[in-house]
Amino acid sequence: MTQILIQTKGFDLTQALKDTCEKYGKKISNRDAQLEKVDFFLDCAGKKEGKIFIAKIKIDRKGKDLFIEEKNIDMYVAIRNVCKKAKISLEKLEKNEIKV
Repeated sequence: MTQILIQTKGFDLTQALKDTCEKYGKKISNRDAQLEKVDFFLDCAGKKEGKIFIAKIKIDRKGKDLFIEEKNIDMYVAIRNVCKKAKISLEKLEKNEIKV
């Protein structure tokens, strides 16, 4: 089973954020048997009115690790989008491995 870790910077991790990361992390880990660990790094940049939320994901995978980042004014959207990018990157990686 793939390990899912979540770290925050500048704010506390709520149960809802934790559940969201775990939900998307499990979807990613189900796609690839070579995944060992999925790390979420959640950050908040800017002041109250101009806050930008940053969701970064690091996927530890046998052979090649992936690092992906997404910014948005909504943390949940940033998490969802970074996971979509991760799925696309994993699909491309799998296609390249099959060709070789």
